[in-house]
Amino acid sequence: MLRLSLDADPVERAELPLRQGRAIKWIEEALEPLRTEMPSADIHRLALAIRTATGIEALAWLTDIAGLSRDDATELMRWSARALLQSALADIKA
Repeated sequence: MLRLSLDADPVERAELPLRQGRAIKWIEEALEPLRTEMPSADIHRLALAIRTATGIEALAWLTDIAGLSRDDATELMRWSARALLQSALADIKA
């Protein structure tokens, strides 16, 4: 699946099973309270950043390559997501 995803052109990639970007939509929904303070494009950008830090790819890398336990990897991913959110909130106030 990963090779198909990486080798496929954008149209083919969009049609692959389980490649619908559901997580990004869920993260955007979780960030909904920020819509009064942050433009939609910034919300989307933040959702993408959080997704890169919290997806299965990050978990696999943290456990398989970095050698963290699953619990430690999960905690680090939470920390990363919070750091991204705090950075985005600081940008609003700047």
